[in-house]
Amino acid sequence: MGNITDKNINDSLMTLQYRKTQCV
Repeated sequence: MGNITDKNINDSLMTLQYRKTQCV
């Protein structure tokens, strides 16, 4: 379960970074 949670958090962070890049 820990791995799945980590992957979810990682995906969320990647999505946030991607959105930031797209905005700028």
